[in-house]
Amino acid sequence: MELASAITQAAIPEILTIRESGEVLRCSKAHVQNLLAGKIPSVPALPYIPMGRRKLIRRESLMRWLKQAEDMTQ
Repeated sequence: MELASAITQAAIPEILTIRESGEVLRCSKAHVQNLLAGKIPSVPALPYIPMGRRKLIRRESLMRWLKQAEDMTQ
């Protein structure tokens, strides 16, 4: 893992809310909810942990999902 990636990941909490995930992805909560539901065409659904009405995203899952989404565009 390169240094910039390690620093960036260290600044992100281990467990993210939908709002925090939107901040990392630089998109709205509504868009993150659409990603979680798999409603965005040509993008895999973002994995999450359901906790009642809450949906939490593990940092590791988000980073893996980003890599997978990026690889699909190439």
